[in-house]
Amino acid sequence: MTTKKNDLDALKKLEDEQKGIEQESTLKITEDNNLSTEKTSMLDGYKVIDRYDLPQHGDLYPESWEFAYRCPTSKEVANFSTLNEQDQPAIIVAIEDLIRRCVVIFDTEKNRQVSAGEINDSHRTFFLLLIRDFYLPGNPIGYDSACSLCHEQMTNVLAASSLKYHELNEKLLGAFDGRRFILEGMIEDPDEEPIEFLIPTIELSSRIFKYIVRVYRENSNDREKKEDKIVFDKQFLLFAPYLYVTGKETIKELIQKYKALQKNEDRFKAYLEIISKLKLDNEDNIDTTCPHCRSEEVADIRFPGGWKGFFVSKKSTAGYFD
Repeated sequence: MTTKKNDLDALKKLEDEQKGIEQESTLKITEDNNLSTEKTSMLDGYKVIDRYDLPQHGDLYPESWEFAYRCPTSKEVANFSTLNEQDQPAIIVAIEDLIRRCVVIFDTEKNRQVSAGEINDSHRTFFLLLIRDFYLPGNPIGYDSACSLCHEQMTNVLAASSLKYHELNEKLLGAFDGRRFILEGMIEDPDEEPIEFLIPTIELSSRIFKYIVRVYRENSNDREKKEDKIVFDKQFLLFAPYLYVTGKETIKELIQKYKALQKNEDRFKAYLEIISKLKLDNEDNIDTTCPHCRSEEVADIRFPGGWKGFFVSKKSTAGYFD
């Protein structure tokens, strides 16, 4: 009983941490740096990201969006030192919180700031690594592996620029308006509507996460609602991020859309193909070069210090921890 209560308390804390992050981040940016609608002010204390350096060279964002980020404070990164390495939800919350606080987006066409929650969910690692490099300059993430050719030990360096992304073909990009995919011809029946969905973002994924937390709490308190059981269906969780069309849908509306999909074999199959083949996340490895024989190598991505040590410098200036 105590264990279940502790789990519920932990989930409640995660849910509370999620609430207000966006508002707090926006207010802090506006008050401290005057970043409401003035693009020129956005540059103060921030590093602007060249569009070509964004994942997929920025093709998955509107052309009018410009990105910049600031160095986090020690207090903001302190949450990472308290993380349980096995607590995936808490890790997700900490990463999202930091990205929302440190990254700003400015729409030059509409002359306004865009919520950092609009960052594509598949680009979390990219922005997190940028923030880390700003906080710990000259102290990249490094880990050793053996060269497959000469078998000598080599050190791999992981940075935002090291990440690799799958190339998206022109037809797919032609069906994307910067936020929304409209895919025609996925279903042979000419009477079927095109498949349309918003690209999964940090904000949209966060809504699904918060709903799951709330339902888990209610179920654990013996107030289980029959229609909520589906949120624990792994197949629904796989489909859910691709069911948003306007971005204003409630989770219950996503559930109803998913249930309707289950009754349409062809449409369900088409969604499954999209989810399986639409590769937006970074690849699991990076390219590197052996310093001994100069062979081109591939190394798996690793965080050797774990999440607790993600923002801890490997270089001790005083020598106490060498």
